[in-house]
Amino acid sequence: MWAATLALSMLLGAIGCGSATPSSGDDDTAGTGGTGASGGTGASGGTSGTQGLGGSGGTGGSGGTGGSAPNPPAAGFSITLTQPAVTDDDAGVRTCNVGASGSLTYTIGTPAPGGTVPDGTDGVTVTCSVALALDGKSMAVVAAVGGPDATTGEELSFSVESAMIQSRDSAPAFITFHSDTAGQLSPVDNCTLGPFATLKSGAMLADFTCKLLVSPDDPTVGCTAHGTLGVEYCQTDD
Repeated sequence: MWAATLALSMLLGAIGCGSATPSSGDDDTAGTGGTGASGGTGASGGTSGTQGLGGSGGTGGSGGTGGSAPNPPAAGFSITLTQPAVTDDDAGVRTCNVGASGSLTYTIGTPAPGGTVPDGTDGVTVTCSVALALDGKSMAVVAAVGGPDATTGEELSFSVESAMIQSRDSAPAFITFHSDTAGQLSPVDNCTLGPFATLKSGAMLADFTCKLLVSPDDPTVGCTAHGTLGVEYCQTDD
């Protein structure tokens, strides 16, 4: 009787050890599959990071669990209006509506890596293209930014176009600006875009200067303007 009990106990122990082996194998198989799945996701997300102002693919890719969806265009800019530094024979003598302080500054986001505002965020709209020009040797920039001023909430619109940027120092550009206070402003002569802190396919960061922006509707209004514009995740073709 004792011998039979011992034999049954040994048999059950053997069966128990044998049943554990397939379970362990299943766990190993699931673990291998999980490792492979996580590896592929990070690689696909990093590509869009090359279009960012900072130039770091890792930054763009880290958010790239849904790497198939491109980043929306984003912008940050600041512009300061002052009394005209020059007069123009055709434009006449003009005054800038900047109040007693002598200058007026507007901002949307921050023109720096990590400070831009994506299109569709908090009322901001961004369209932009930073691409090779038709000659294939220079860059062309077209950008339009609209939205509320970061401080006052006043609605702003800003646009810039520069067709042939062949030097990182500066390039001629056509710039327009509008706010309720300053009115609609456009250049008498070309503005200057540059120097460029970033200039590559899909992204740009540069200062700009306009010696004289005037109102097309009011012959008494005109301003000098300078500021900085940063755009990223823009179109890369014309």
